[in-house]
Amino acid sequence: MTDQGTTDSHSPHAESDQPSDAAALVSHNSEINTTAALAHRCGMTHLASGRLCLLPERHAGSCDFVQPSDVESAIAGR
Repeated sequence: MTDQGTTDSHSPHAESDQPSDAAALVSHNSEINTTAALAHRCGMTHLASGRLCLLPERHAGSCDFVQPSDVESAIAGR
């Protein structure tokens, strides 16, 4: 509380309408391709090459990355 009876916005206990850190990370993860994820695919993007994993979501083991040009046809052929 400040001298005027209001909550200090820099206080760790200040109320905020901002999403939690975990929610913000999930909804703004640049490594996940949204189109692939909406098609229930892994969607993980290898940032250095731009290749995508199109294995089923929550697959076991390592990702299998494909070229971005293969994405649309692979998703369409579910």
